[in-house]
Parts: sequence; C-alpha cells; structure tokens
Amino acid sequence: MPFIDLVSFTLRYAVNKISRSKYNEESNIIYPEENFNEIVGDDYKLHLFASFSTLEACLYEDICKQFHSIDKKYDLNIFDYHLRISSMHSKRWDSTFIKENLSYLSARIQKVFIVGPVPFMHDIKKSLENTGVASGHKIFLV
Repeated sequence: MPFIDLVSFTLRYAVNKISRSKYNEESNIIYPEENFNEIVGDDYKLHLFASFSTLEACLYEDICKQFHSIDKKYDLNIFDYHLRISSMHSKRWDSTFIKENLSYLSARIQKVFIVGPVPFMHDIKKSLENTGVASGHKIFLV
C-alpha cells in the first residue's frame, strides 16, 4: 500500500522530533540521517483518511492507531488518522462528504495523495476540486 510509505516517513519524522527534544547533541543518541526540515519544513503534518469496506479489510490499522496515540502522547501534532468503514456508513466519499469532513483542512493543504482503485481516485480528485477543499494544490493519484 503506497500510503504506508507516507506513514513510515512521518513515523521517522516523529522519532527525529522526539529524540531531538529529549536528548541534546552531547548525548550518545544517534539521530536519523534525514534532514526533515529541508524535506518538509517545520509545519509538516500527515492527515490520513483511510476507507475500507469492512473492519477486517483494514490494512495497518494497528500501526496507524498506535502512531496516532504516540503523536498525542508527545504532543507532536504531525499525524492525524481518520478511519471510515464503508459497511458501517451510508455516506459515500462524494463532494458533500468531503466538504463536511475536510473543509477545515483546506487552508493548510499543500499536497494530496489519493490511493485506491482508479475510478475511486478519479472520483475523489474531482470531488476535491469541485468542493474547493484542495483548490490550487497538487493532487497525486498513486
């Protein structure tokens, strides 16, 4: 799943932030080599909206929930996880749903990555553009 690569990158970013805040340069802690501020800047945050048909079909649910917990525990504010199980919700990922659930993010969106079946990705992209939620931002279909 391509989205897990984004979660993995964000987790490495979290480890970097936690280790730098807990230890100073004179300690024997080895920091990750990546220079995250050059890559994503200080205001990086991943908002992961995952949708699966059933709870049993969820991929990486345990990792995402644990990471969300760590993000809150250390007050990192870099990972937000939203899970939607379509068999439990009557609303589809259409323009109305997107506007109701993602409008609060529109001012902070820099890039959008959509992962899934091709028709789904095209529908989501169209809905994002129609609602103005990701207006003027890069939308990548992965």
